Amino acid sequence: MGVHPLLPSRLVASGESLSDVLDRTGSPNDALPFLFKVLSIGKTLSIQVHPPAQVAEMLHAKHPDIYPVADANAKPEMIVAITKCEALIGFRPLREVAGIIAHIVPFAELLGGEVTGAIFKFCAAGKLPRRNAGDDSDQQAEALVLRQALETLSLRRDKEAVAEASKKVQALVNVDLQLKVPGVAAEAINLARRIGCEHAEDDLGVFLALLMNFVELAPGEAVFIPAGVMHAYVSGDLVECMSSSANVIRAGLTSKYRDLDNLFLSLSFDSHPPRFITPRSEPTYRLSKGSAPVSVHYDAPGNLFSVQVIRLPSTGDSIQMGPELRPSILLCTRGEGRIALSLVASKEQGEALGFGTVHCIGSRTSATITNGGDESLICYRAYQRMGCNSLAEEGGGVSDPMFCLMTLWSGTSKLRFYDNIMVPSRCHNVS
Repeated sequence: MGVHPLLPSRLVASGESLSDVLDRTGSPNDALPFLFKVLSIGKTLSIQVHPPAQVAEMLHAKHPDIYPVADANAKPEMIVAITKCEALIGFRPLREVAGIIAHIVPFAELLGGEVTGAIFKFCAAGKLPRRNAGDDSDQQAEALVLRQALETLSLRRDKEAVAEASKKVQALVNVDLQLKVPGVAAEAINLARRIGCEHAEDDLGVFLALLMNFVELAPGEAVFIPAGVMHAYVSGDLVECMSSSANVIRAGLTSKYRDLDNLFLSLSFDSHPPRFITPRSEPTYRLSKGSAPVSVHYDAPGNLFSVQVIRLPSTGDSIQMGPELRPSILLCTRGEGRIALSLVASKEQGEALGFGTVHCIGSRTSATITNGGDESLICYRAYQRMGCNSLAEEGGGVSDPMFCLMTLWSGTSKLRFYDNIMVPSRCHNVS
């Protein structure tokens, strides 16, 4: 959902792209600087990293058949769990990798004696106290060993050897799960079993995954993933908001092109734990006449983008959103209701909300959603948070009074357009 040129959202009747509508209404070129996605993960998705603009441009110039587009944006992203989710994000600490290779011998064999020796040597040295409080030499040394491990795996182009190692891991599972294996190693064995069953035996991604942090998210938890951090999503339903970019290098767990040669151009080898985002609440948005609605916001660092999660528990509950300096996108994942411009007095006006419907709310436009069903109404809204005084500084008013609707899940994207929020009854489908 967004205006990226590879797959922009489109109008309901005419098929006109949302980007064309924004251009026609005088919005800036970066009016929607993010993409909004919904993922329902049936099997582990590809291990990938998002390169910076200069690397993407170089790859596009050298391999236009593999990298057909190079946009100017890096691609940090944030995920918010709808259900329980699992993900692989960044690199594990070497002490965890050491525990894993001690119990998964085929993994140690793929890494080789030099790499496993370097891992155990680092862990043994790491037991000593640092010489200075600000000494970051340990972190640098750990990054070098992780890079060495990944480089060694990336050179394992013998598919038969990788497939044989995968078979050995699967054979280990039935034995080791009956033994008292340390927590991290047992987790890794389970992970290898699951991923190995989902993907081809010769896919190196099964072993790349063992170098990565395994992260579990409860419903409502969110994680921010900077550009340059290797990641993959394992299971669950989630919403994902990211900078508007299609720059990606895949490393494994995919039938698409795996570019292990260029992976290192963009990769961060820091073994930091994933960055969870603490939500903030905004009580001033609450207009409920029934039980109190729930509205929380997850903000990516630097005001890159935000995701608002709205839950209206009871029939008649309502809440106001916006106005924002730029358009926002609203997705309904549960329940039924209505969305209307806040100037509309009647809740019967506006557009229907239901499972999978998506609306684009114009810049400097407030909208109200109301629960009209018998169960909770749950929506997710992606937007870019600006400063508290941004509207006043920009002069207020309405620059592009747009109101759009598109239906997710259907084969064709749909949007509607209001040409004047001051007279909402004068709505029409753009032709």
